[in-house]
Amino acid sequence: MRRDLGAAARRGRLPVRRPCRCGGAFRGLIDVEAAGNPAAANRGDLMSAMDRWIMTVCADLGLDPGAADARAILDMTRDVAHNVDRPAAPVTAYLIGVAVGRGMPLKSAIRRVQGLAAAWPGHTEDG
Repeated sequence: MRRDLGAAARRGRLPVRRPCRCGGAFRGLIDVEAAGNPAAANRGDLMSAMDRWIMTVCADLGLDPGAADARAILDMTRDVAHNVDRPAAPVTAYLIGVAVGRGMPLKSAIRRVQGLAAAWPGHTEDG
């Protein structure tokens, strides 16, 4: 069923107004049927491209979208990009995913990495 949801999301054919228990980047109710429908975009009730992407990837991989705390992950990657190095941000997000997959709570992994990034001895943002 989850793969079916992923395929349906890619085609923009999911049921109207599904409740979402997702992280802060998602709204309480999302009009997923209108995804990819330009006429519906004018109504202002579409979720963002990022929200649609996360829902689609979670459905395809069989993951609970509620586990994707997009705001916390984006904040962490911003800190790593600014305090360490931009290319380190996506790699760090992957490493946090590995840690979470091995049982570490997401919030704990993010806090630890943000602490490391804050203490990193040099900013490479300028080059």
